[in-house]
Amino acid sequence: MDTDTDSDQLLRLREAKLLEWIFLGPDALNCTKTGLDMIQGFARRLLMMQTSRGEILHILSPERQRKLSIAEFAHVNVYVNAFYLQMVKSLENLTRVLQIEFSVVELTDPQGCDGGVYGEWSDTIFQLNVADLVPGLATSLEPMAIWLGEIREARNPCILSNPLYIHPAAAEGDELDILRGLEAEVEIAAQTGNFHEYRQKISQAQQLGSYFPLLANRGPDTIQLWPLPAQVLDDAQSLLNFAEPVFLAVQQRAV
Repeated sequence: MDTDTDSDQLLRLREAKLLEWIFLGPDALNCTKTGLDMIQGFARRLLMMQTSRGEILHILSPERQRKLSIAEFAHVNVYVNAFYLQMVKSLENLTRVLQIEFSVVELTDPQGCDGGVYGEWSDTIFQLNVADLVPGLATSLEPMAIWLGEIREARNPCILSNPLYIHPAAAEGDELDILRGLEAEVEIAAQTGNFHEYRQKISQAQQLGSYFPLLANRGPDTIQLWPLPAQVLDDAQSLLNFAEPVFLAVQQRAV
């Protein structure tokens, strides 16, 4: 079993414990109705993230030798964006639980409890009076501040002008010159409408180079790159590191 598969198995075990508590644990019923809705919303998103993560690991498995077709890159793009969309929404769910269950912020609209998070969730958490109301939780969440900022600023498909995308390939050595020549031939075939030649040259180009799946986003001054699937696994683990103390605090409060 490869390292990525091992990591995913460990993540699924941790997720299963959270899901069991959410759906079967009697203490969860002691939450407010709105708080329970938020927690169960998180659980549903976690299941969707599992599916996306599994597809990403499958497509980028070592057996494929890191050489992917254009269609496979398109599929990875879909699953990566779905994964991070649900992650952002999951964090909103958790922030909302804090707001509702611990009254860590004054709700200006009591009727809006089922709406979105007030303000920027990754900043809000550390501006609220969590330290006064739930000191242990504040201590657990403090190390997550940098990661929350990275998710909000760099890997958040909800606020980006361009979605996250996968940088498909990098040729090495002599292959680079061949690839450039093929690219020129592909462009000529496209301009002349020679569809057969176009597809043939595209197919040849796909046989070249070492294909490195990289998650990319256009930053303020440059394009930021993260390795896949390692980044997805790391972010999934960080989400659990954030969620687990929140659920523990809710559970302790309910006892």
